[in-house]
Amino acid sequence: MATILVISDYVQALKAEVGQPLKQLYPHADIRFCLFDDVLLNELANGLQPILILMDMGADNLMIMNELRSFACLARTPMLMLRAGATKRKVEVENDGLGWLYQSLNTPSKYQLN
Repeated sequence: MATILVISDYVQALKAEVGQPLKQLYPHADIRFCLFDDVLLNELANGLQPILILMDMGADNLMIMNELRSFACLARTPMLMLRAGATKRKVEVENDGLGWLYQSLNTPSKYQLN
């Protein structure tokens, strides 16, 4: 089963906020909410291969992201920051492939009739 890691210092709050939407997006994935600690590092070193890593937004998590990139098995695993503007746009596009359409419909055009 595919694993998605959600790394945060506020695991319970984040689980309540994004747990259900993630389960709807990835119904066949095992979604694991965890802290960035030695237990997680041991699991990654022993072969845990997530298909996606989501992190809570913050400066500390940028350093964590660089540390995770040092694992050879994670070098090509997508890592996204939750609540970041670029991540939100990327998820909209990946969700249905029509993110560009929603953006164009919501952006006023100079040719639009009133």
